Amino acid sequence: MSDSTLPSPEGSAVSHPPHPVRRPASRPTPGPATWQVLGAALAVGFLALAATQAAAWSFGEPVAVLTRDPQTSADVAWYTGSVAVFTDMVWAVVAACTLLAAWLVPQERPRLVALGLFAVVLAADDALLIHDEVGPINGVPQEAFLAVYALAALLLLVPFLRHPWTASSVAFLLGAALLGLSIVADQLFPGLHLLEDGAKLLGVLLWTTVPVLALRDWRRAGQPTGP
Repeated sequence: MSDSTLPSPEGSAVSHPPHPVRRPASRPTPGPATWQVLGAALAVGFLALAATQAAAWSFGEPVAVLTRDPQTSADVAWYTGSVAVFTDMVWAVVAACTLLAAWLVPQERPRLVALGLFAVVLAADDALLIHDEVGPINGVPQEAFLAVYALAALLLLVPFLRHPWTASSVAFLLGAALLGLSIVADQLFPGLHLLEDGAKLLGVLLWTTVPVLALRDWRRAGQPTGP
């Protein structure tokens, strides 16, 4: 007699369902191999160096013009543009931390990815003077860049306004207000550099807290982090 069929007190056979088959726990998807991560980092670096050499040939300039700090090439004090350089560094921090938090916090991923990519664009614009110098030299006025950035910022506002009282949304909105003040100061009060550049720096610093607060609230809710 099989284990699934046992006699009842009255002598009749009673069928019992077989034991459920336990499926092995699913294993987490392995990430990229170490050599792939290192290779990707080096590939980005080699592409940047190749673009640097191509740009030097295109501009008819020595490579050092593109690779060395401006203070070493121009006759200016070492502290020239220090606030601008610091702001560029903070932009890079915003982009890196926001994209990392987007990978760790699935629920916040869409808006954090959008903010991270927006920060990458603004960091490049700020560091390379794209809307200040590059665009106008090539026939694209500053107003065109500002209009595109304003439209992108409005689109970025939508997902943050859906939950306006979360800590990360408050940080984003306050930072956006300060960045908007910087743009207004640049257009209406071009001589007030402390207002323009100071508001920009404060706004970018507030945006560094967006991924931190999003990750903190996600952990406080007891949610797991990971892709």
